[in-house]
Amino acid sequence: GSFLSATCLRCKKKYSYEQTRDSLRNGRVIRCTASTKRWKCEGLVKPDITFFGEPVRPRVNALLHKDFEKVDLLLVMGTSLSVSPVSEILQYIPSEVKQILINREPVRPKTKSYRTWRGFDVEL
Repeated sequence: GSFLSATCLRCKKKYSYEQTRDSLRNGRVIRCTASTKRWKCEGLVKPDITFFGEPVRPRVNALLHKDFEKVDLLLVMGTSLSVSPVSEILQYIPSEVKQILINREPVRPKTKSYRTWRGFDVEL
């Protein structure tokens, strides 16, 4: 996902980063401004990212598997590697592909491939 766009959870109106930037930076809840003469949406506007516990869109899985065919570097940022599909990525990456982890805390994958996991080349 990306913070470059956001979507109203009620009416699905799209917002650009420019429209949500100040609220995001200040930690304010963003409410939808869509309205007609008889209706005001005021639904929650959420960045188009996947938060912990939310299901990953099917498109993400499809793109992951397509990208495995041409990957030459894996950059992992801000994840515990405990939730699928991200937790399963490491088992599909060829061993010669360099892997970099940028995270607050060290992590170890909790997948079936844990025993064969070789670790990251760089951890920051």
